[in-house]
Amino acid sequence: MKKTLLFQLKNLFLLTILCFFITCKKKSNSYVLDISINNNGSVNYESGKQPIGEIIKLQATPEDGFEFIGWHGDGLDNPTDENPLTLIMDSNKDITANFLDLNNPDYSGMGIWSDEIYGNIIYDIPDELTTGDTSTEAWTKIVTAFVKDAERHGLDLNYVLDGKISYSIESKIGAGARARGSCRDDEVHTIFNKESHHGTFVKKLKTGDWIYARIDDQGNVNIDKDGDGIAEGEIVWFWRNNFSYNKNGVHFDVPHALKLIWHELGHDILNLDHNCLSNNVMTSSMGTAYHCDQSQIKFNGYFSYYSQDPNLSWQKAVKDMFEGANQWCYDCTKYPGIPKCYGELQVGVNN
Repeated sequence: MKKTLLFQLKNLFLLTILCFFITCKKKSNSYVLDISINNNGSVNYESGKQPIGEIIKLQATPEDGFEFIGWHGDGLDNPTDENPLTLIMDSNKDITANFLDLNNPDYSGMGIWSDEIYGNIIYDIPDELTTGDTSTEAWTKIVTAFVKDAERHGLDLNYVLDGKISYSIESKIGAGARARGSCRDDEVHTIFNKESHHGTFVKKLKTGDWIYARIDDQGNVNIDKDGDGIAEGEIVWFWRNNFSYNKNGVHFDVPHALKLIWHELGHDILNLDHNCLSNNVMTSSMGTAYHCDQSQIKFNGYFSYYSQDPNLSWQKAVKDMFEGANQWCYDCTKYPGIPKCYGELQVGVNN
């Protein structure tokens, strides 16, 4: 009896000690900051633990011949070119600093190519739209990417994937592309202009194929074809087909083909009309908008993945489109079922 009591007391003591260590174990007072670097440059912090609530400023410094273009990674609300970058250690953060090689520019793994949705389709867009088959799995893949982009902005468009998805290439349609399925929710069909299609898609260049140019005092671009530096003014560099452009530290890295597709799917799937806002996905590059004077249109065809400037940011432009911010609706009242428009500005008729 005495041994049994001693055994029980011993077990109780051990259990008490165990509970003490479990319940009184000191909680972590830090988060992990993991810093990665693309190409040649440095950051003023190394990977490691940082105190919870610590406010730190990450400063990216490029080596000679490289340019810092922005940060992305887990722990950032949006990719950004802010430098230095202010962080509050309220979670573990995995941040990448991106430096572009000016002598051999290649955005692989950086900019919009680092995005899980866009990066999955950008490299394939030229091939996907030049196969000759206008109802390919590849085109469905692009439309699916649009649906996924909408989903991360809180919009469920999965019904689109249950309908017919196709495209065609036609001559002299009056624009780079046109949505045939506006105000109809049973089909997605985009028509691409045959005359501009070759330049937009077939000849679209991959990363790394650049030429040099210079900007004169009036801001005019003079191409320095042979690279001997004879043009006067500030040196810049850009893609032969405006695929990307750098001026005064701003990197426009969103392919024209992607902008064109998202614009037309905005017409077709979201039933959005043109608007007059600068750097908006649904702004018309042809100066046509039903709900404003043409003189109001301030079209800017260049988008930056990292920039937080509202006039340049691809992130903001896409967010506004999917959230319906400052978006005009088509008048779909004459169509069966009156298809839903995802814009906030409802109109009765097109003027």
